[in-house]
Amino acid sequence: MRTMNWTYHLCLELRWMFDNETLRSRANLKDRTGISPLQAAVLTGRSTLVKRFVDARASVRDYTPSLQDIARSRNDWKVLAALPYDRTPPRGFAKGASLETKKEMQRRLKQWGYYSGTIDGLLGRGSQAALRAYYQDVEKELKLMLKPSTDLSKNSVDIGSTYYFASTQPEGSWCWWKVNYWRQNGSTQGDGDRSEKFVGCVGAESKWNANGAALVVFESGPTLKFFGPNGWDDDIDIR
Repeated sequence: MRTMNWTYHLCLELRWMFDNETLRSRANLKDRTGISPLQAAVLTGRSTLVKRFVDARASVRDYTPSLQDIARSRNDWKVLAALPYDRTPPRGFAKGASLETKKEMQRRLKQWGYYSGTIDGLLGRGSQAALRAYYQDVEKELKLMLKPSTDLSKNSVDIGSTYYFASTQPEGSWCWWKVNYWRQNGSTQGDGDRSEKFVGCVGAESKWNANGAALVVFESGPTLKFFGPNGWDDDIDIR
């Protein structure tokens, strides 16, 4: 197998013996087939070794396709969780976001394959559709990658209470990703459910959902929201 190069084997066998500097220096050395130890670890699903490289501050950039997209293509959520999360909004994508910040969000959505329109900073129908699809995909990934602090299997919950919650702040990110499901009325199972949902990346300096943006699903349907410093008391629709 061409991914099983000698440097990869060496790192695999001695990963706990190598110091961080050695791991970092060897992580991206390509063999004659053009595969690096870090890339080989991703391709062979060695999430523990991938995390060891990442903890040693090895660079995960400059791969085409990206290491994260390789993990996505293989549905390898353990490896994706071991890598730095690569689909976070630009800093300041919140209530009061500048035109340039909105343009940068459009650029990222285009890079990730969600948006094909003009980079103009105007968050119209095309941008909103792209944002909805983006948040829905992030929700699926986070649920596969993270261990929730509140489990979906809990069926007996009071009205208004959370029955699923997961949160993470990717290294180097300005915001926390949060996935939260709560029950408005009725049962959490069967017909007539009125459960609601929040998927977003927020700063949470003062309120748990302050300074960020999210897809919020109410009984009436999904809504894209910008949040200011006061969270729910400081939100506007994205439009």
